[in-house]
Formats: sequence, C-alpha cells, structure tokens
Amino acid sequence: MPHHQLREQKAHFLVPQKRASVRTNESQAMPASPHRAAHSAGLHPEDQPSASSPVSRRSTRPAPATTADVEDAYAGPTRLSPMLRDYRRAPLVQQEQASAPPRKRLHWLVFVGLALLTMILGWTGLNALGSFIHEKQDDWTYGYPRTYQTDANVGHHGRVSHFIVVNLHGEIEVIETQQGHPQASQIYTILVLPADQDRVPATISFQEINGDGKVDAVVHVGATEIPMYNTGTSFQSQPPR
Repeated sequence: MPHHQLREQKAHFLVPQKRASVRTNESQAMPASPHRAAHSAGLHPEDQPSASSPVSRRSTRPAPATTADVEDAYAGPTRLSPMLRDYRRAPLVQQEQASAPPRKRLHWLVFVGLALLTMILGWTGLNALGSFIHEKQDDWTYGYPRTYQTDANVGHHGRVSHFIVVNLHGEIEVIETQQGHPQASQIYTILVLPADQDRVPATISFQEINGDGKVDAVVHVGATEIPMYNTGTSFQSQPPR
C-alpha cells in the first residue's frame, strides 16, 4: 500500500481535540495509566474511570475555596448506630415507683395490754417506794435493832416501871426495870419472828383487859397485838385465875 494512503488511514482514527480548559482539567483529575508508557492521559479507554465510580464523582466536585466550604461540603445528616436508633424510637415508659406496703395497724388488745403493764409497773414501783420510805422512817424513829421505850405505873412494888421493847433479830422481848430497885427487873419473851422481819418495830401500851382492876399491857408487833395480863408483880400471857 502506498505511503500516502497509510497516512490518510491514521488521520481517519484521530480523536478530535478537546478544548484546552477541558483537557487541562482532565489531565489534573485523571492520572496517566501506568500500563501505557509514553502515552498521554485520557487517550485510552482504560485511563478513563467509569461514571459509577466514586472517584469520578469526587473528581467532578469543585474544590472548596474556604474552611466554611469544606465544612459545608462534608456536613451531612448524622448516621446513628442501630442501637441508638432503636433507643430513640422506643417510647418512653414512665416507671411507676413501687408504693410502700401499707402499715399494719396494731390490734386494740395490744394497747390494753400495754396499759395494764404500765399500771402494774407503776403500782409495783409505788409500793417499793412506799416501803423504802416507811423503812427509813422506822430507822429514824426506832433505830436498829428496833427499840421502843416508855414509863408506866402498873402497880409493881409501888414504883414506876420503865419498859423497853426490842426486836432483837426477830425475837420480840419486853424488859421491865425500876430505878433503884434492880431486883424487880424482868425480861418477857413475847414472840419470835422470821429472821427477815428483824426490822419490824414493836411497841407496848397499857390498859385494863379482863376487868380485875389491874393495868394490863398490850404488845404491838406490826399489825399483831399480844396481851399481857398483870398479876400484881409481873405479867403473864394467860389471864390469872
């Protein structure tokens, strides 16, 4: 084939040249294929990326000029994770606070029992306090051992007798003495009490009991009264015949 015909054949396959601005942008956007050495970029189909490639879309976007443009270009709707989306979509359910259990009311018998217990304790305390006060008064009056003294003219030996009543560790004794006449002294054992009653006071009084005209004696031990009958010179527990 002649040489001028071959030259015309090449001219038939030449691609029409693009404008300089378009060629410049494409040459800046698309680098030359490393597989085609000594060829210009954009002249072969393998050098041009497909329209569906993300690189092609980014290459056609104009470069932002300022920082605000960069922020606007990359700003977009925030994508939430599936867990966070489910949490936001879930309806807010207000949890009801667990109500306190109703208070149990005490039975009225409980209050009655407490009142009775209070009364019993109060009564016991008052009794204990009264006993303590009474014992202290006996200590001041009769001392320990409990002792009571008095004078009376009962007609013995024509003199006035002095009587001493003693609670000596539970044993009640009456001692009769006469001043200046010691041989007339006598001791009468009246009663024996339990050992824990050694603080009970004992006293004596005088009156006619059997109507014989003689002054008799009555010994008082707590609430107990023991008569002593006058014989004219002493006392005895039984009425004289």
